[in-house]
Amino acid sequence: AIWVGAPLFLPTIYVSAMLHIILFVVLLPVSAWRREFDFTNCARTPTIFHDPHDTDLPEEMVVPLAETITLSHSAGNSAEVQSFSVPLRSASQSVAQDKSDVIEHAKILFQNYMDALPTPNAPVCDDQTRTDRAFVFAIGSIFNDESKRASQFKSDVFNTGVKKVEAVKQALLSEDVTCPVFAAIRSGFRRMWTYPSGGPNHFWAVSLHKDEAQAPPVFGSLTQVDKDWFGMMRPREEDYDVLPIEAEHVFLTSTMETLRDKYPCDKIFVFAYGYKKSMLEMPQGITDIFSVEPKIADHPAYSKPATDLNTMRLCELEPDRVGVNCTTMLKRAFGHVMVQSYIDVIMAGLLETGFVMKVGEFQVHGGASAELIEQKYDRHMENAMSFIATTTWPLTEIKNKQVLYINDRPCPRNGNPMYTPKEHLHSTHSGGIASTAPAHDMEKMYALIDKLISASSKDGEELLQNRIEGEDLCDKLDVLPRWLDKHLAKEETLWDVAYRNAAPTEPEATCRIGRQSARKLVKEEES
Repeated sequence: AIWVGAPLFLPTIYVSAMLHIILFVVLLPVSAWRREFDFTNCARTPTIFHDPHDTDLPEEMVVPLAETITLSHSAGNSAEVQSFSVPLRSASQSVAQDKSDVIEHAKILFQNYMDALPTPNAPVCDDQTRTDRAFVFAIGSIFNDESKRASQFKSDVFNTGVKKVEAVKQALLSEDVTCPVFAAIRSGFRRMWTYPSGGPNHFWAVSLHKDEAQAPPVFGSLTQVDKDWFGMMRPREEDYDVLPIEAEHVFLTSTMETLRDKYPCDKIFVFAYGYKKSMLEMPQGITDIFSVEPKIADHPAYSKPATDLNTMRLCELEPDRVGVNCTTMLKRAFGHVMVQSYIDVIMAGLLETGFVMKVGEFQVHGGASAELIEQKYDRHMENAMSFIATTTWPLTEIKNKQVLYINDRPCPRNGNPMYTPKEHLHSTHSGGIASTAPAHDMEKMYALIDKLISASSKDGEELLQNRIEGEDLCDKLDVLPRWLDKHLAKEETLWDVAYRNAAPTEPEATCRIGRQSARKLVKEEES
């Protein structure tokens, strides 16, 4: 009966089998490709991330300390702590996936840059072992050690699915301090305040610009990096162009030799984050960046007139503080203002370079008091002033109220401001975890930063004279959410334990800073 009936059923069986094969061979791989393949080079690049909506994943993790530490809380009381908390939930799964794609594309870009470099063929190199080297030329918040580490730690926790206590501890236990090598670009580049952070922060950040008319050097620091670092940082810097810099044009301020002098036989990829447009292409000032720079002009946020800007309420302040044309100027700037909290992250990063506080078996970068820095570390202060002196400031625009420059320390606008004690914050505003002085020394750190800005140059002195002061401006600004808000509010993070230690010891100085000054070089070239 089977033999007789089989011919009748075979077509149906065949069609059914073929449909299953099509479903398996076509639809399943399409689903897999969407998750795991990079279409740029068709290389398999699996992404591992945790689902933030996974009910089995706790919202936070308690990490034990190897010793008991006494904290001085903002309320005035002291408490002994034996652990700290870390949040584990990301904002959304899609965000983690998108960042992973950006990271993988950046790694390919890095290798393309390195492969395109010529191999030095000087006679001295014939018997030398060659090494490929890459350096990022830091011009802004990358100066801040804890700001850099926080980006890596957040990436480890949210983008790679860290769940276990031991894995979180390993992400924080790195004892290697990458000491920056302070350097300067001889000419051809200019540091300007032209990067718009976008909403909801709406502050101006620094960018490096290709500018053949710029003769004085631009101070910065070199950190040797690799493909993984380049990938990790790209989501944070993806609105910038990657600007390659010739190794022959970068000199070390400690020895005055160029990178090519130091590594005559190696491929050297030096880069910074910035734009290719020069200052001459922005005759009306920094707000011209919204029309002349394609990466910004083509951004959906800036391709149509500005509306619903959360900084517009600043225009409710007195006209002598914000200008009579405040609304027009803010709309032209798409709501962006220059903020002290971002400048503080840069300045404190330079002042706190290489300092490390021990917190049990962990460590936090920073923790040197303003008094300690002034007494023993004048080279750190000189570097901070070199940043001010080798930056092109929109001083005329600030004086004319075309750009608002606000003291937002009690209500910081940037994404990861300095660690700010609760008692120094306005109302429900929150701070960050970037390197700075201990909590009890915060006012002195603010005073030192202002002193150095004023002493660095004539522009620096005038800059502070035109800064908009007053805590009432914080009433006009939205509270910005950050990933550690809940835990910082309870003063239960690793950074609270470090900065609020009731019995702090002098932090260890792990980096030796060279004596030469880029600020002095600028004065020499000007004279």
